[in-house]
Amino acid sequence: MLATAALSGIADVDAVVISMSRMALGVIDPTLAGRAILLATGVNTLVKAGLAASTGGMALGLRVGSVSALAVAAGLLAASR
Repeated sequence: MLATAALSGIADVDAVVISMSRMALGVIDPTLAGRAILLATGVNTLVKAGLAASTGGMALGLRVGSVSALAVAAGLLAASR
């Protein structure tokens, strides 16, 4: 399940978020659903930073990556509570 979430995160996170949210209502453990969502979001963030770097240069990639890393860290912190 986590591997699928990571692969899906390369392109988009919406499908993972919707599917995991629905499945967390009784099909799977909500903790697993949350981890899958965070993993897909993290992978998607890395892909976007890479795209920014490849199209706009390394400086832009680092800016996008830095801000995105802070957002992912905030999500991890919130999920750990």
